[in-house]
Amino acid sequence: MLTLLALVFLAQPPPFDSTVPWEAVSEEDGLRLERRPVASSASYEYRITARTTVSVDRLCDAVFEWGTRGTDVPGLKARKEVSAAVDERVVYDQFDAPVVSNRDYAMTVKRTRGADGSCRIRYWASNDKAPKKLDGWVRLEKLYGSWTLTPREGQTELVYTQFSDPGGSLPVVLTHGTQRDRALQSVRLAIEKGKAGGK
Repeated sequence: MLTLLALVFLAQPPPFDSTVPWEAVSEEDGLRLERRPVASSASYEYRITARTTVSVDRLCDAVFEWGTRGTDVPGLKARKEVSAAVDERVVYDQFDAPVVSNRDYAMTVKRTRGADGSCRIRYWASNDKAPKKLDGWVRLEKLYGSWTLTPREGQTELVYTQFSDPGGSLPVVLTHGTQRDRALQSVRLAIEKGKAGGK
């Protein structure tokens, strides 16, 4: 019974809407970067806010496709689709990690559209759907984030949040810069893909 309850818990989305205040980090090229601590982790949750002329619908489709079926993700070694529906997919990802053990995880990605024309895409680790862990690999258990796209005065306001705890023996303090840079890179790539029609 405890095992079943644990699996059910792991399959649920994490608490996305923390009340911990954000701390400003930087603002450059129209990207405002903030961070906040996460309980029981040395990693930060990052938030990036930006504006773009790409429409909500186009950006929503581009982000959903790239986030679940794209292969041009930095460090991605392999991606397998576990299940797919119109607005919810589960994928299994493997990442090459120099110096330290490789990482893997299963991730659920869910898209919802608002009556106001907005789009929200949430993702979280759902390792109950992952294959058996490979020897020598570290499975990421703490991973979640979201894209919130809202029409604003003829533009789209994009808010991206990202949290991941690398696990394993690697000191998390060494990964802060990488996590921050990849969050910024993700937003830039998403906007580029929106402009290119998701390609």
